[in-house]
Amino acid sequence: RHLRLAEGLRRGPGARREPRGARREPSQSRAEHRRASAPMTSAEPRARLLSAAVVSRANRPLFLGCLATGMDELRLSHVVHSSLDIFDERRAVPTPPGTPVDPYLGLLQPAVDFRVYGYMTSSETKMILVMSDGDIKEPELRQLFRRLHALVVDAFSNPFYVAGNMIASKKFDAGVRQLAVAALPER
Repeated sequence: RHLRLAEGLRRGPGARREPRGARREPSQSRAEHRRASAPMTSAEPRARLLSAAVVSRANRPLFLGCLATGMDELRLSHVVHSSLDIFDERRAVPTPPGTPVDPYLGLLQPAVDFRVYGYMTSSETKMILVMSDGDIKEPELRQLFRRLHALVVDAFSNPFYVAGNMIASKKFDAGVRQLAVAALPER
């Protein structure tokens, strides 16, 4: 018992004891050790895909899909059109010759209750995803855009699709809805 009292005095008043069996590295502070041994919990809820949009080179909407219930389509259309200016700004920045251009543009504009992300193909077809405000990693977003890009290529490759018209394929619509469900699994 005297040894425990002496140990407590060395640590200082109000210091917490390490749990039995928990050992920390000599280079690790007690606070770092507590953070590392604490269970990982995400403070933010998981982000959801609220809508997807595909816009042509001439800034005409080819597809505007509202994937969440209760989302106002007029507001969504306004958000998509306002983000088109940001596409132009991001592409106006010159890149050094010989460097590949990344089609993923990242976060275009944050809003109060959602975030808008962009992707532009080499043919200047723009893809926009509106996500709920929540936790999402960049590799997951890149994968989501790659899958959407594959769906767009399949729709454009359809011999009955007329270039520049709205994408009216049920298969494309179902693929985008499936993407919203399957692409962002729960953690």
